Amino acid sequence: MFRTNLLRYVLTLMIAAGACSAANAQHFGGAPAFLSPGSGGQITGFRPPQSQYQAPTVDYYVGKAQPLWDDQQPVEKFLTEVAHRSWLRLEYMHWDLDDAGSGNFGAPVNGDTTPTFAVNDIESPTTLRGQALIPQRDLLGLNDVSGVRGTLGVALNGGSLELSVFGTEQGSSQLSYNNLQARRDIENNPRDPAVLRLGTVALPNVVTPLLADGVVSNATAVDGLVYDQSFAATLRGQMWGGEMLLLMDSYIPDDSIQWQWLGGFRYLNYDESAAITGVFNDGGAQIPARVTQIGGNTINNIYGPEIGARLSLTSRFLTLSATPRIAFALNDNTSEVYSTGLNAADLTVSRVTANTIDFTPVVQVALLGGTSDPATESGVVASIDTEAIGMAIIAMNGGRQKLGDTIDHSTGIEMLVRIDDVVERGQPLARVFSPEASRHLNAVRAAFKLSDSAVAPALIAGRV
Repeated sequence: MFRTNLLRYVLTLMIAAGACSAANAQHFGGAPAFLSPGSGGQITGFRPPQSQYQAPTVDYYVGKAQPLWDDQQPVEKFLTEVAHRSWLRLEYMHWDLDDAGSGNFGAPVNGDTTPTFAVNDIESPTTLRGQALIPQRDLLGLNDVSGVRGTLGVALNGGSLELSVFGTEQGSSQLSYNNLQARRDIENNPRDPAVLRLGTVALPNVVTPLLADGVVSNATAVDGLVYDQSFAATLRGQMWGGEMLLLMDSYIPDDSIQWQWLGGFRYLNYDESAAITGVFNDGGAQIPARVTQIGGNTINNIYGPEIGARLSLTSRFLTLSATPRIAFALNDNTSEVYSTGLNAADLTVSRVTANTIDFTPVVQVALLGGTSDPATESGVVASIDTEAIGMAIIAMNGGRQKLGDTIDHSTGIEMLVRIDDVVERGQPLARVFSPEASRHLNAVRAAFKLSDSAVAPALIAGRV
C-alpha cells in the first residue's frame, strides 16, 4: 500500500511539472523551456512557472473567519430550533416485587408437610433421613431495586414528542440453609454419620419433592432429593426499555385542567433467573458428595403500540398529572430449564429450551407531582439569577457540593418563564420537584427579578 501511494505521488509531481513547463513555454511566446549550452554562455536550467494568483488571507482576529456554528444555515437552524423547544427530565425509579409466588421449591405434595415431615431420599428410598422441610418460594423477593428514567421532550405544532429510556440495576434475593450437619454435631457429640444424616424437628434436612411417574406424591411417601449438608436458592431479575409518545395539545379551554390524548410505541426487556443448589453426603459417609443444581432463566422482549391519555391539574402552588396507558404488546419469550444428574456419579446436565410469542397487554399508570412557585406581583421578567437556581437544586440534593455526595434524581426545577416574558400576579414562574419543596420556594422566587417594562439588553457586557 505504501509503494502504490508513493508511485502515485511521484507520477503526480511529474505530470504537474510537465504542465508547468508547457504553460511556461506558451507564456514566453514559444521560447524553449530549457536554455541551450550556447545561449550567452549561461548554464542550462529550469525556468519556474509564473502566475498572478495570490491565495486569500483571512484575518481571524477581526472575526472574518467562517463561524463554527451558523444558525442561518438550514441544518444548524433546524437543530437550534429543536434545542429551544426541548426539555430533559431525569427520574429515580424504585421497584418492588414482593415475592416469587407461593408454592414449594419442587413438585407439590399431597398432605400436611408443615413445619417438617419424615422423608426418604430417592437414591435409597428404604433408608429414613429423619425430618425435613420444603423451602417456600415466597421467601424470595426482589425488593428495593433502584433505577433511573430519562425523558427528552420536544414541543411540536399541535402537540409534543417524548422519548424516554429507563433501566434498573440487577436485583437479587437468596435463601440458604448452611452447615446443617455442623449444628447437629454440636448437639450430638461425637460425630456419627448415622446421627448426622437424620434431620430433627429443631434441625431438619431440606428436601426437593419430585413427581413419581408424573404423579404427585403423598406426604407419607415423598419421592424427593434430600440435602443434609446445605441448600441455597437464588432469584435474580433486571428490567430496561424505552418508549416514544406523541401527545396532542389539550382541547379543554382551561389552564388549570389539561387532557391530552397520546399514542406511541413501547419496548420492555425483563430478564429473570432462579436456581437451587443442594449438597447431600449422607452424614459425611458419601464421598464425593452429591451436588444437585436445578434452575431456569427467562428473557422477555415485550414490544408493541400503546394508547392512553394524560390528565393534568394545575393550581397556583401545585401541579399533579396522571398518565394511564395500555400497550397492545407481543412477548417474545425465551426460557430454559436445566438440571444435573440425580446421583453423585451422574455429571451430565439436562437442558430444555422453549421459545414462544404471546399477546401480552401491558397497563401502566404514571403519577407525577410538583410545586409551582407563583409570582408575587405583575410585571416583565427582567433577569433570572441562574446561579441561585443552581444552588437551590444543590440544596435539594439535585447536585453535589463535594465529591461523593449522593444525587436525588427525583428533584429538579422546571423554568416556566423567560426573560422579557410578561407575568401576572399569581402566575407560576417555576415548578419545584422535591419532597421538601416548600423549603426552597423563597430561594427560587428571589432568583426572578421583575420590572414595569421590558429592559433592553446591554450590547457591551463589559470592557477589559
